[in-house]
Amino acid sequence: MYLNPPLPSSSGGGEGEDWCLERDGGALRCFIDTSEDDSTGETAKEVLDVAPLGGRTVIFRSRDLLHSVLPTNRQRLAMTAWIFDEVSQHAFFGRRPG
Repeated sequence: MYLNPPLPSSSGGGEGEDWCLERDGGALRCFIDTSEDDSTGETAKEVLDVAPLGGRTVIFRSRDLLHSVLPTNRQRLAMTAWIFDEVSQHAFFGRRPG
């Protein structure tokens, strides 16, 4: 979940301006339908950039979807959680749970 607050309003009143990919950068870039041995996104059939809008939640299988975070020109806040099954937990941490 992205936790970015809007920028302060330039007019001094009301809600501020939300994230703008062209100005602020920081997108989550998803490489859709890549070949299994692709680690750069060169074989992606589609590239999707997701703006880190405050309150937006993005859920995906990170081992199955090649992705990266683009450079940002503004503070970008995100909360990340990883959910493991027993096999994945053992592979990641090198030990059995418990």
